[in-house]
Amino acid sequence: MKRITTPKTLTDKHSYFNNKWFARWAPYYDIFDLIIGKLRKDAAKTIDIPQKSKVLDVATGTGSQAVALAEQGYDVTGIDLSPDMLNQARKKTKTNLKLRFLNLDATNLPFDSRSFDGASISLGLHDMPPEIGQKVLEEIKRVVKKDGQILIVDHLEPVNHWFAKIAHPFIRASETPNYVPFVTSGLESILKKVGLTIAQRHYWRGLFQVVIAQNIQSMPKNTIQSEIIKSTAVRGFDSWAPSYDRGITNLFFDITIKEIIKIVDLKNNSKLLDVGCGTGNLLLEINKNDNHAVLCGIDLSPKMIQIAKSKLGKSKNISLQTGSGDNLPYQSNYFDYVVCSHSLHHHPDPEKSLIEMTRVLKPGGVFIMVDGFTDGILRKINFFITRKVQNESFVQRFKKHEVYNFFKKLGYKDINQKEILYFNLLTKGVKAL
Repeated sequence: MKRITTPKTLTDKHSYFNNKWFARWAPYYDIFDLIIGKLRKDAAKTIDIPQKSKVLDVATGTGSQAVALAEQGYDVTGIDLSPDMLNQARKKTKTNLKLRFLNLDATNLPFDSRSFDGASISLGLHDMPPEIGQKVLEEIKRVVKKDGQILIVDHLEPVNHWFAKIAHPFIRASETPNYVPFVTSGLESILKKVGLTIAQRHYWRGLFQVVIAQNIQSMPKNTIQSEIIKSTAVRGFDSWAPSYDRGITNLFFDITIKEIIKIVDLKNNSKLLDVGCGTGNLLLEINKNDNHAVLCGIDLSPKMIQIAKSKLGKSKNISLQTGSGDNLPYQSNYFDYVVCSHSLHHHPDPEKSLIEMTRVLKPGGVFIMVDGFTDGILRKINFFITRKVQNESFVQRFKKHEVYNFFKKLGYKDINQKEILYFNLLTKGVKAL
């Protein structure tokens, strides 16, 4: 199929996407729901506002996301520029759903400010030229209440997942010319321009992201600061990822891994979580000794997870995903071991992360934490130099007794501490029954 060159004026861009591109796709568009129908349903469950709330679904296309939201009990208005797509959408309306579809331009919405409790835009931004995408988000922000939630489902730069490997070449070939700039620059950049920030983010099969965005002004000051710290950390670790396993610090990490393995005693079907797993070295070593255990790793950096998956992706007993230590996507009382090694000092709210790690650990389970500590002038000097050399924008280090008190406060028993190579402290505790 001959690719159409993107027109240069804003008006022509509107006409292009409306009258040419999507008119071609409309009759066949719902074929994709055979693959991503579950994604849309999962995304609809992510938005957390009261039932019967008014939700605006922007770039609704053939209405699949709007229907999924309406099935959650919301009063949904779906809008789109393409009459052809809307013709398909209107076939999905049901009498038991509060759902309607309108042919509107999302860059100039006819609704009053703060008139919706929430909004969504699913697989729409990556099709828009950057100027239009920004204007659409500005309008969404205007019509959503200040404390409302905005659900965004869209592509991201693919990570090493089997689905992404298979699907990405086809997706890239069939998408508009705006797809590559969107996944390359990232969603955060456009959200920042319009005063929105990411409150939650989940990943789906290495190719899609499900995001809840909020108005920065509506978020508590400490939450805003936390998100800024996380975004900065992601950029730093993404850039460090390709050389992460080659630096001198990796020698320290190897010694730490050996100390952790001495403690871990996995049996069949035992479950271990590595929070801040980086490129997966701890999980790799544990798996060499016992490949019958269930091993999970989570890290804030997509690039770190991508490299970890390249090492561990073929191991069926290992699950890796991108996420934050202060909002773990696991059920309570699930893991026999939780490990957080050389990670906690990067967490915006360490105590909140420790509470989350404790939540997912079974009663009687073992929590192992390794990190630098600041007792003594030599350690203080070392960490000051390290921070400058590695250009770390936000780091929190604690004294030995402070770490012990964290464990004590969370109800851990049999707390033991051990120094590793003078600068690092291993603390182990058993969760109370």
